[in-house]
Amino acid sequence: MSTIEGASRAIERGLDYLEGTVHDDGAWPSEVYLSLDRTGDPIPERPPFVAGLGALSMAECASPRAQRLRTRARTFLETIMEYPGVWRYWPTVPPDLDDTAVCSLVVGPHAWLALGRTLPTVFRKRDDQGRFRTWLARGGDFTTWDDVDSVVNANVVAWLGDRPETRDAQRWLMTLIDENREDGSSWYYPDSMDLYAALSRIAPGTTGASGILSRLGPKLVARIMARRDEQAGHFGDTQRTAQALSALDRLAAWPTGDEASRAVDSLIESQSADGSWPAGLVWLGPPPPNPPSTGCASAALITAYCLEALERFVRRARSD
Repeated sequence: MSTIEGASRAIERGLDYLEGTVHDDGAWPSEVYLSLDRTGDPIPERPPFVAGLGALSMAECASPRAQRLRTRARTFLETIMEYPGVWRYWPTVPPDLDDTAVCSLVVGPHAWLALGRTLPTVFRKRDDQGRFRTWLARGGDFTTWDDVDSVVNANVVAWLGDRPETRDAQRWLMTLIDENREDGSSWYYPDSMDLYAALSRIAPGTTGASGILSRLGPKLVARIMARRDEQAGHFGDTQRTAQALSALDRLAAWPTGDEASRAVDSLIESQSADGSWPAGLVWLGPPPPNPPSTGCASAALITAYCLEALERFVRRARSD
């Protein structure tokens, strides 16, 4: 079986899994572990963020089955959106800009945004350097939740685009990459590949790229390719390999035929019998200053990441 045939078959099996796993109302499942080594029984959850990221991956898949999953996720996100156009990860925590940015990218134009309801709330949550704070907290027990996270800022810039209010955040993100300071710049995301993937939605090679980050592409490509295991062909574990391939495609820097095929083969080989891919830690908590002690994982989301990467491979291979 060729790699293209294997990838196509893996896509269908992955969609089988998602169709049986995503909730009827469009919510995507994930789990919280009370330890970073994922010991103990996980706590099931269905936050909007997982549905949002899953829907972004489904948008790259041509199958009508994938588009139905995306539509269901969008409907779910619309039903739980809060005034003035924000989302929160859990009902017990404040709304946050990470959920809001990702979910807004999925939902698209909304009356509250068109009427100018959302943006004043967002722009008030910048620090004295113009970077976006994570939480849209309003006093009470959450007054100290004022952290600044690089991946969150990248997601906000991807949502809002190049405008005066995002320029300082763009400068900060550019400086992190220019000065090799991306490691440790995110509190909630465990790997620098998360930042590269988020930035790839903004940098050259993506539709409508502009602004301060418009010259970032070559450096991102170099950082991602530096993660590649030349002998095995992958970019780390399943999650990082899928993120790397999709990011490189967005950056118009798809690996050579053999390099791409070997990375894709590693994804195909790691697919589980039920059509899913293994769930690693996607993000961490709680907010600072306490050190990360909980981890969130979602086989559904990692499956979506892998499907997006495989779809991009198949599309390119068939166009050659």
